[in-house]
Amino acid sequence: MCPAARPAAVIAARLAPASLGSDTGGSIRQPASHCGITGLKPTYGTVSRFGMIAYASSLDQAGPMAQTAEDCAILLNAMAGFDERDSTSLERENEDYTRDLNRPLKGLKIGLPKEYFGDGCEADVKTALHNTIAILREQGAETVEVSLPQTALSIPAYYVLASAEASTNLSRYDGVRYGHRAAEFANLEEMYANTRAEGFGSEVKRRIMIGTYVLSHGYYDAYYIKAQKLRRLVANDFQTAFADCDLILGPTAPSSAPQIGSHGGDPLACPPASAATACPSAYSLLATTFPKPACSTPSTKSSLPATGIPKRLRCKTQTETDWMEQSSLKTQFGVFRLLFIQRTGTDRHHPEISPHNRQACTLAPGKENGISRKKCRLIFAAA
Repeated sequence: MCPAARPAAVIAARLAPASLGSDTGGSIRQPASHCGITGLKPTYGTVSRFGMIAYASSLDQAGPMAQTAEDCAILLNAMAGFDERDSTSLERENEDYTRDLNRPLKGLKIGLPKEYFGDGCEADVKTALHNTIAILREQGAETVEVSLPQTALSIPAYYVLASAEASTNLSRYDGVRYGHRAAEFANLEEMYANTRAEGFGSEVKRRIMIGTYVLSHGYYDAYYIKAQKLRRLVANDFQTAFADCDLILGPTAPSSAPQIGSHGGDPLACPPASAATACPSAYSLLATTFPKPACSTPSTKSSLPATGIPKRLRCKTQTETDWMEQSSLKTQFGVFRLLFIQRTGTDRHHPEISPHNRQACTLAPGKENGISRKKCRLIFAAA
């Protein structure tokens, strides 16, 4: 279970109003999608990573999780800002992510990647996504078809890059300076081996081994460098797509949450229909390999993943169950406004109240400002 899965479940159960999470390959957005809440991965460098245990430094980002876009915006106001203790922190003027949440959607251009509407998604996910698109059009938004041709390559690129960085970052946990230390060992080498064998789980060990392999002599150019080139191709795809649209909309995950044990404990059992459950989906990894903000928001009454943020409508005659299944576009599409402010620092769009449904979507705003472009270059150069 990823670290953000637990707080997502807690928020969905209404045991807490909000939480923080860390997102490397979708660890905020996918649990949020499966639990029907809102999860936001901010632009890389917006929130300080100081204090986080580094997994993949060029991908890790802290972000908020809550019921609505407004709640996430309030949290982001408190979280965002320059931190001299984090060398990757963006130094720019503070934003108010709650401002203008009631602006209409008229004139907003939403990109629909043709690769997101092909095979691999469950029928219910596609249906809910198309319903969401129809409502967005009713609210005045324009939709344009865009292409992200490197979508399928984002998964192998992510696993090579993330595992390589994890192998380096986790090498510090050797029992010498901090953290767990094995109780029994005969010499220094045995202390290293026993400490890491006891302290790391099987999946962490697996990724460390993969990362060590792709960084080893003779394989570095064949795997790591090639993955970095793929990452640049993904970035180029986004830049091209954002020339024609303000936001990109698609599913966060191709399926609803899996049942416990559905993969039989096999780490490689990741069929396309459940790729976003046992392992990250190409949808979430695209926004990860290219450091734009991305958000998963609910969109249907079912337990499906989501695309709009639910603002619960409560009437005195409704039951608690009915109340929790209602939603409002006013706060749902606050996420469009919130993300656009974060990326551009300019005023833009947002809608009026209307009933809505729930399915999984990733929103990634475009047309970044000069600071963001500079930051993107820094990230890819340093990765």
